[in-house]
Amino acid sequence: MTEYIPIRFLRPEESYNQVFLIGGVEFRKNTKGSYLAFHCHDVTGRIKGCIWNVDKPTLKSGDYVRIKGAIKMFRGHPKINGQADDTERLTEPPENVTDYQAGPNDSVLDVYEQELLGFIDQIDDEDIKHIVQNSLDPKRIDLLHMLRSYPYKTEGPLACRGGLLIFATQLIRTALALADSTYDIELPINRSLIIVGCLLHDIGFVANTQFTDDTWESRDSAFLFGSTATSFLMANHVCMTTESDLNIKLPEAKKLALQAICTNSSRIIESVIVTKASDFVQLSQLQRQMIQFKEPLASWDPSNNLFVGHHDQRDS
Repeated sequence: MTEYIPIRFLRPEESYNQVFLIGGVEFRKNTKGSYLAFHCHDVTGRIKGCIWNVDKPTLKSGDYVRIKGAIKMFRGHPKINGQADDTERLTEPPENVTDYQAGPNDSVLDVYEQELLGFIDQIDDEDIKHIVQNSLDPKRIDLLHMLRSYPYKTEGPLACRGGLLIFATQLIRTALALADSTYDIELPINRSLIIVGCLLHDIGFVANTQFTDDTWESRDSAFLFGSTATSFLMANHVCMTTESDLNIKLPEAKKLALQAICTNSSRIIESVIVTKASDFVQLSQLQRQMIQFKEPLASWDPSNNLFVGHHDQRDS
């Protein structure tokens, strides 16, 4: 992979051939022809861009696009100019996505993923195993990819790529600790149900959030249904998909219990545990002094390797 040069360090009158994350896309026409106007952005800043000889709108905000073009000064500001024939839209985000979106790097997410998979290995309920295994299958639901790609909420310390994975892992860790504390009073608890309930408890953020320009925003579905209802619908979809893919019938009681957890119902003990665990985790997030994701350069602490990007001190 060609070394990525952050926007902050792009030089006027020099040519580049690299992938940019674009936003604010507009299709325009003037006396010189038709073109796409947009801006490129990453964790170091943004720059205006223009692609000429475009017959129709082919790109949209949030696309990763390889542009071969030169940096020109326009009205006192740098601007990258390219031609349609030298432009390629990527179908998947690039490997260096953390250069474009502030948040935990892949090494940090790998640690949380391994901890999460360790919890999943503890599942001993066969019905719950079917749900989780089908959800993790990359050719089916690919739940891990979802957790690594989406935020937990649109504001706060986990409003970043991978925030959902971090929160789900912390939620399981806390919920199982609460479940273990009930051992002395011998409450009947399905630990497998707690684990899968925590996995899907906030899965609605996958459908309710989108990365627009340089921030995570709520989709229309978030305002129509809210995260709780969307998580309920997606959990129901996961159950139906599992039954269809594996040609099995899940017990109705377990499906209802899982849906109850996603809607914070207090009618079953597992729901109470997950709900209380969620309260604990969210409180700890608020109390923790963390880096502000929206200002990664100004607030970056060199001793903290949680975030990556180009924070070096080269002259601009």
